[in-house]
Amino acid sequence: MKNRFSENLIELRKKNNLTQAQLAEKLNISAAAVSKWEKEKSMPDIDTAISLADYFAVSLDCLLSENYKPDDEQIEKISKECLNVLANKNYEAAANYIKNILIKYSKSTDLKIALAISLQSGEIFLSDNNEKEILKNEQEKLLLEVAYNEDRESSNLGKYLLGAFYLRSKDYGKAENLLKQIKQKIYGNPDELLCSVYLCRKKYGKAEEINNKLKSAAINSVNNAFFTETVLSLKAGDIERAEKNYLLHKKIAETLGNSDFFANTISESGMMIAQKKQDKEFMLDSLENYIEFFIRNFGADKKNLFSENSDKSSGRLKYNNEILKILFDDLNTDIKYNFVRNEKRFKSITEKLKEQI
Repeated sequence: MKNRFSENLIELRKKNNLTQAQLAEKLNISAAAVSKWEKEKSMPDIDTAISLADYFAVSLDCLLSENYKPDDEQIEKISKECLNVLANKNYEAAANYIKNILIKYSKSTDLKIALAISLQSGEIFLSDNNEKEILKNEQEKLLLEVAYNEDRESSNLGKYLLGAFYLRSKDYGKAENLLKQIKQKIYGNPDELLCSVYLCRKKYGKAEEINNKLKSAAINSVNNAFFTETVLSLKAGDIERAEKNYLLHKKIAETLGNSDFFANTISESGMMIAQKKQDKEFMLDSLENYIEFFIRNFGADKKNLFSENSDKSSGRLKYNNEILKILFDDLNTDIKYNFVRNEKRFKSITEKLKEQI
């Protein structure tokens, strides 16, 4: 294992609020020796190293090597022990237990999170408000250490959990500040907590803004889920299940009042089912809806939305036109349309699309 003696010694000394001179006095050695150890200019002999480990109540391995982290099983065992101590209504013993554990595993963010959760759960065992307040302070301290550690992923998780802590504590300003700092997805959505914070602070405009963002993400997930279910049902040869899913998909779109958002995937689902059933009317209805969706969003009239003098608008119009060309070629070459290609209505749909190119 890598020798991290000097770094570990500095950390342990500072955690115990000791100067180099104070540590030297307790171990009956010179302050100059401690200084040299911490500057990596020398190492203690084995007997002195053992004395240091005993004084700080850590193993010799922990003192001399990289601060190892407990595995999941150890974390679970430590968390349960913390809860057992709290169940006996001994919050001071719990605080000391946590302090001693973290001397050994000072760099484990997973352990700090687990202990913070144990402290939150342990509040139910205490009736004294002052004791509960002490536990909350310990929770905050642990989560602060996680929130502002150097690892970005665990830091974001710490900020999320600390934001939730401040929300429960009705410290809405701190909660808002933390949750707005989270820029990447974690196991929980910080926007959901942030929306609650805004409601509590009566910032209804901000809450609506965040809620619209959440709704859009949720609707997109629902849309993709229903489309995927239709594809999987057809792949399994279960046309009946695919049709039921398609009808429910349409119903949800109508209920949400956002049918255009769903139009593309619903039309695609309809065409796939129609092809399997060789249902001409169903195929043409779905195809017509599909083409109308693209015309609404990529049609020639969309140039009115952009300035013709803008390089950006020129690029956008070119992109729109390419989308429509690809769709037009698809209508004329894809074998899935063979069974309706000679239908008058199909030719009318094709001509309508051609006018937009």
